[in-house]
Amino acid sequence: MLSQDQIIRLQDIGISACHSGAAHEARKIFDGLLKLRPDNAVALIGKALSHIVVNEFPAAEEILRNQVLAQRPGDPEAETMLGLCSVLSGRREEAQAILARIERQETPCGQLARDLLAELG
Repeated sequence: MLSQDQIIRLQDIGISACHSGAAHEARKIFDGLLKLRPDNAVALIGKALSHIVVNEFPAAEEILRNQVLAQRPGDPEAETMLGLCSVLSGRREEAQAILARIERQETPCGQLARDLLAELG
């Protein structure tokens, strides 16, 4: 069994892998974590990110909407990733509506939402 510190470290490694061009390897990490804890929101969001970075937007949306937000409505990290997914897939109005719900937060999610909205104009 993994300790909480080990789980956090693996989540961080998976997210770093997504940002380093190793999305498929990251997905393996997240899948392993989800076998241990299927409701791990961070691992689910990380797995969605692993789809976003390789333009697999429908798979990312399914995870975010049906697995994370269905269990945790309004989760700011999931909403931000959903907004990013909408931006990158060209659904501008949908992205604006999603990101507007988060932009006032004084958190990293709020900052990312503001940055994305600024890019949308």
